[in-house]
Amino acid sequence: MRRYVAEAVGTYLLVLVGTGAIIVEETYGILGHVGIAIAFGLVVMTMIYALGEISGAHFNPAVSFAFWLARRSSQRHMLAYATAQCLGALAASLTLELLAPPSATMGATLPTTAPWQAWILEVLLTFALMYVIISVATGAKETGLMAGVAIGAAVTMLALFGGPLTGASMNPARSLGPALVSGRLEHLWIYLTAPFAGAALAVLLFRYTSLTHWRDMMLKTKVLFLCTGNSARSQMAEAFLREIAADRFEAHSAGLDPKPIHPLTKKVMAEKGIDLSGQHSKDLASYMGQMHFGYLITVCAQADRNCPSVFPGMGKRLHWDLDDPAAAEGTEEQRLSAFRRVRDEIETLVRAWVDEQACPTD
Repeated sequence: MRRYVAEAVGTYLLVLVGTGAIIVEETYGILGHVGIAIAFGLVVMTMIYALGEISGAHFNPAVSFAFWLARRSSQRHMLAYATAQCLGALAASLTLELLAPPSATMGATLPTTAPWQAWILEVLLTFALMYVIISVATGAKETGLMAGVAIGAAVTMLALFGGPLTGASMNPARSLGPALVSGRLEHLWIYLTAPFAGAALAVLLFRYTSLTHWRDMMLKTKVLFLCTGNSARSQMAEAFLREIAADRFEAHSAGLDPKPIHPLTKKVMAEKGIDLSGQHSKDLASYMGQMHFGYLITVCAQADRNCPSVFPGMGKRLHWDLDDPAAAEGTEEQRLSAFRRVRDEIETLVRAWVDEQACPTD
């Protein structure tokens, strides 16, 4: 539920700030086209950093659709995300109707070109945005040190070019809210269809340009580390396997009830020279039936007990019984000591397991 609330809040603020900037410009004439484009880019960038670890920071049904098409998220999440995003956008437009100066359009996207030209332009604009997103995203999440900057800059750049022509929506939810509140529905079909087509094209091109990468991935054994929260032990195991044997194994991790990565997890892994900024918590459900894993390794007793006995696409199943460092109490140094102990134990287990795969005994 947290992720859906985060999507609704992020989309709410995107529409509130972006279309609010349009209304301010209509009323006072102080922002200009460049100011509006910057407002959209900045709100997208800041929301990615604020909410990316929770929901993945899609804020756009076309983006959620593209991640589903790329098999990075489930259909259930895609539909729930789209619902939350549209509700957030509608709430933002209602807020502006109540609080902002009167506006005939409420910041709705209206083309200044022929409808067919606007449709093609929106396809191209969304294609460019989605190609950037899927290239810098981690899994189905827009996270990582530079992801927010890259995506926010792409939104600004495309809005500078496309804004005067189509409104540069690139987002069905962003267009839906203002259109419903203002009653300007005559061109809504453009913005409810073109972004999905553009996002699909971006996924197809990404798959083509990444063909060699995916071919290499197919040759690697996929390993899924599973624990309850996917905030400490499984994250460490994923990172160590990637660090030690990325040429032979494709490492993943997930949780039965995922929570954000624990700050001390990042701290103790940084001591080993491993940066976890590119990793994020994932739900086991997002992997169910999506890919074949050569190994499923549970790293806590609860995950071992509660993981489905029949897991579609699972090969061998192993269990490593590790203490939960997040349960440690005491001073900051005592808690760090617990995280370091578990970290070192996981590194030892991963190295030993990798060696066993090189020289199997059975």
